[in-house]
Amino acid sequence: MSASSFGQLPSVAPGSWIEIYGLNLAVDSREWEAGDFTGVNGPLALDGTSVTIDGLPAFVEFISPGQVNVQVPSNVTAGHQQLILSTNSRPAPLTASP
Repeated sequence: MSASSFGQLPSVAPGSWIEIYGLNLAVDSREWEAGDFTGVNGPLALDGTSVTIDGLPAFVEFISPGQVNVQVPSNVTAGHQQLILSTNSRPAPLTASP
């Protein structure tokens, strides 16, 4: 769903922020910090948690065991897309399709 501060809509647009809810999504809780950036680019993983949408890496802004916030890649194609969340603590990625 889109981020709660943007209305929690069931559909999202490229470049928008989404919240992913579940269990055991990350090993700890934290937001991105200045040291996580590469130049002006946000982190593609935080503490081993990463997300791809339509095979494209998403910027990861926040992680916790129950929620992960990411920015939908700006070049994702329209329509239903596969989302894969991976962590170092889970041997196989979590896959969700709308």
